[in-house]
Amino acid sequence: MALSRSRVLAALRELHRTRRQVFEGDRHALQVTKQQIREEFRKNATETNQSKIDEAITLATDVAKLLRTTVVQIKQKEAGSDTFELKVTKDTVLPENTMFDPTIELPEEPRRKKCSENTTVSSADTSKTS
Repeated sequence: MALSRSRVLAALRELHRTRRQVFEGDRHALQVTKQQIREEFRKNATETNQSKIDEAITLATDVAKLLRTTVVQIKQKEAGSDTFELKVTKDTVLPENTMFDPTIELPEEPRRKKCSENTTVSSADTSKTS
């Protein structure tokens, strides 16, 4: 039981560290995520089923990883301007951005047959219906 408690507390600390890192400088986001983390952990505080506890710990660590790797902050540089500043952390995963080549020749997809082309009635079938 003590091992589970320490794992739960470690997951809680990891989530709070991650939220502070990802939402640094955004008081509203920090407050909302803090409240959400507290609610979720309190909701499961009385759980005694070890498999459900392990599942909740896995979820917490996955959420922390997802926040670190996918969330970025963007803010307007000057009021009324169309210029924005993007804050990316060292853990943020940036997919490769390849430019579209308008001169590329894309292969055409084969045309599907119409329903009337798919159904061919043989002479044996027509003699039965007469």
